[in-house]
Amino acid sequence: MLWSACGRASARRLISYAVLGAVVASAGVSPVAANARVRLRPVTLDTSRFPRQVEVPGGTIGSFHIHGGWSSMDSNGDQNPYGIAVAQVTVSGVSAGTVFVCNFNNSSSLNNIQSLGTTIEEINPYASSPRAVTYIRDERITGCNALAINSGNRLFTASYASNLVYGLRQPIDWSNSEISPSTGWTGPWGIAYDQIGSTNYLYVGGGYDGGLWRYSLSSSGATYTEICTNFYTNHGVPGTLLGPSGFSYDTVHDILYMVEGYSNSLIRIVHPWKIPAGGLIRTPYGFGGTYASYATVLSQGGYINAPISTTVLPYDGHVLVENTGDNYVMEFGSDGSYYGRYLLDTSGTPGALFGITTYGTTLSNTRIYYNDDNTNALYYLSQS
Repeated sequence: MLWSACGRASARRLISYAVLGAVVASAGVSPVAANARVRLRPVTLDTSRFPRQVEVPGGTIGSFHIHGGWSSMDSNGDQNPYGIAVAQVTVSGVSAGTVFVCNFNNSSSLNNIQSLGTTIEEINPYASSPRAVTYIRDERITGCNALAINSGNRLFTASYASNLVYGLRQPIDWSNSEISPSTGWTGPWGIAYDQIGSTNYLYVGGGYDGGLWRYSLSSSGATYTEICTNFYTNHGVPGTLLGPSGFSYDTVHDILYMVEGYSNSLIRIVHPWKIPAGGLIRTPYGFGGTYASYATVLSQGGYINAPISTTVLPYDGHVLVENTGDNYVMEFGSDGSYYGRYLLDTSGTPGALFGITTYGTTLSNTRIYYNDDNTNALYYLSQS
């Protein structure tokens, strides 16, 4: 069974998210696009409902402090951390609080090319001297950009260049790990896991084709369904790709959060496990389809600036959104209320933030982990 209980200082990257129409000069790798449903169209979204965010009381992000700064580079030189996940329990040889980070680029000696990284690092922030240890190094996860983890510490990977999704656990058993179908998404760019009853669900976003897919596994077998189509994507090379990404799951309220980077939108989907094939269609005004009421554009524009990642705060259900455009993290409520923002990288170089996740249960013990591409390092926010 698939599931069980330094620095990117390089001119070679030349990534800028300051404007969405930036010219990209760095090398890029595209996924196999034989099954891609490319929808080249302008962003003509209705933004009249979403004025510039006005901060309301009740947020906590401004009370946190930055710590850490541990290298996330692999010993082979892979760099540019994207995907991130943290083990919530000690099981399967993995300690609670262990952070996993995947590297999107290969080494500087190999020209630091986007989407050619093949490594995932394991970092224990509670160790006396935290350091990156290679969890896996394999070409089958080339271009790993997003991670999710379940209660059995099986690590799920979305890999843009190889166009594959895997469910990995130690010891790695490749014969029982691949779940990517032969047709379907193109350029997986977001991933989230949840379990409802005895059924396991994995949600995958197609960064190139703009689809949202649900892979379901239960004792009766596996199903694979595209539940939403037509998300906006700019079809950029890997380093500037903006589309459906940053999946995070609020298990308490059964909500899947995500961002749509090209339209600067935060999206909420309730009960995504109930949505049938084609039940949702992204439109310029929100969502259509027979299950349109399940999906909401919570906020759009304003301070949201080329977002890639989200995470849910465990103590109040608020959702954090990371901007690659200006390196801020923003706090929103499940109703779209805006609670403020926090600058996570003060270097002035945009495009540093690509992964964020949380560990803890209360405000006082929660750590908010995030990657910083400018320093190739893992940091965290906490109250202390």
